[in-house]
Amino acid sequence: MDLNTIRRRVNNDFYCSIHEALADFQLIIENCYKFNRQGDLEYHRGEFRKKFLKGKVKIMPTGPEVPSKNKPQTELSRLGTAR
Repeated sequence: MDLNTIRRRVNNDFYCSIHEALADFQLIIENCYKFNRQGDLEYHRGEFRKKFLKGKVKIMPTGPEVPSKNKPQTELSRLGTAR
């Protein structure tokens, strides 16, 4: 998983909820720690990304998710299933 994949998935309406995107971002952070040693550049990038994500989540509005007015899409239409 990488940031470009997340960006591409967001642009292509891959995610059904913000929680799916956050899980992928969290996976990137975990991989920075898992595959690098403390002191390595990628390990530090993981620490930076963790702080960045924490700050963004903190300012996210609460409540139910609202579909985009520009790209309204239900899970069924995303899967190619018509009602």
